[in-house]
Amino acid sequence: MILTSKNNNFIVRFNKGFFYPSIVSRFETYLKRLPIPYETLHDYMTASIQSITFPALNAEPVEQILYEDNYSSKGGLRLERYLTREFTLSFKLYEGYINYWVMFEMFQAFYDLDNKEKFLSDVSLSFLDQTGFEFINVNFHQILMTSISELELNYSSNTADFKTFNMNFKYNYIKIKKRLE
Repeated sequence: MILTSKNNNFIVRFNKGFFYPSIVSRFETYLKRLPIPYETLHDYMTASIQSITFPALNAEPVEQILYEDNYSSKGGLRLERYLTREFTLSFKLYEGYINYWVMFEMFQAFYDLDNKEKFLSDVSLSFLDQTGFEFINVNFHQILMTSISELELNYSSNTADFKTFNMNFKYNYIKIKKRLE
């Protein structure tokens, strides 16, 4: 028996309230004029996500010298403290760079000095089995945008190609729900 090696069984969702209402109203007005299958900005942006980097685990052992010998043991922190507490989303660039400008304006609005909100709404990541059922759900809480990648624009190529941009985020808390029952 050969096990499937399909690596795209995941869904990333921006939870309700992630996008600011002023940005939603401005861009949804524009999106309604386009011949696209998405009715909301939320759906449009979610569909443009191409990849996510799940946070790495890195646990440094505690080193101690006992009677001239080095002794290593596990640290005394919770598992969440060993995660890097950051993730990156890669987006496929759509025509007109619309989704880039949505995220650029989100970044700009989030870091506006008049904005009193400390964090963005949660982002959830669902891992699916081979039949499409969710078996692990990860929620990232108290999210901060940390960077948005550059756009490389040039006139030397006029062929259609697949371009992406990245956004980096930090989070304070992670909740992992196992739905294996």
